[in-house]
Amino acid sequence: MIEQTYKSLPQLSDGKVALLFTGGVESYLLATLLLKKYGKDNVVLMSLLMKEYNVFGKYPEKAERVLNDFNAATKKLQAVHTHLLTSAAISKFQGTLPERVLQSMYEVFPDVKYTFDGYNNIHKESLDIFYKTNFNEHEKYGVKQARLYLATHQHEYPELYDFVFKCEGIIYFVQDDYKLKTREDVTTQQSSTHFSPLLNYTKAQVIKMYEEAGLLDELYNTKSCSSYHVHCGQCSNCLNRMFAFKQSGVEDKTFYADI
Repeated sequence: MIEQTYKSLPQLSDGKVALLFTGGVESYLLATLLLKKYGKDNVVLMSLLMKEYNVFGKYPEKAERVLNDFNAATKKLQAVHTHLLTSAAISKFQGTLPERVLQSMYEVFPDVKYTFDGYNNIHKESLDIFYKTNFNEHEKYGVKQARLYLATHQHEYPELYDFVFKCEGIIYFVQDDYKLKTREDVTTQQSSTHFSPLLNYTKAQVIKMYEEAGLLDELYNTKSCSSYHVHCGQCSNCLNRMFAFKQSGVEDKTFYADI
């Protein structure tokens, strides 16, 4: 799987590529592959810290944790180029939020040719439900309708079902505390220059890729928990991480504080 994913990355004759980077399991693996493919001088790692994203508006202290995790992970990767996408950085531009994000990035790195994210199969299944339920954030029962659809179609969305109902997670693009929550935001991500190389893989399969590539030490240093400086072992992200490790068959050496 790892070799196939590496080969699927587009060729780059000149310029740079940019990755929406969190330091989590998916984005860290993808950052490793991009750095290997294109070289450190040609990779930009980006972090989103904008107040426009509800998750930071409701919980401003989370921005500091995200920034600390971002800085620690980029330092470990010895990244040359990083870019923080903040409210101040995008305020001068017009258009939808994703359009302003891209304009902000191009202002600093005008030679970026391709953009990437670490979305995996959970995001793919979430996006499908987003469309199937014609989700509208302004409808009172929109989120409940999407959850009901998932509950009654669980065999079509096995990983997302486990994440939402066994790991207490969310349906991405639907929950109103997630950063990409409107149809316009989601569809803007689809373009010939934007790639999600891990979209067809489950988190368990991504973990197996680390094993295939001999990167288990790096895997154990990735950060999934959004609540603590270490993994709390209780939040949905930690539960999903533990669940995926069990499914992958790879030993989980992550330290969980509350276990």
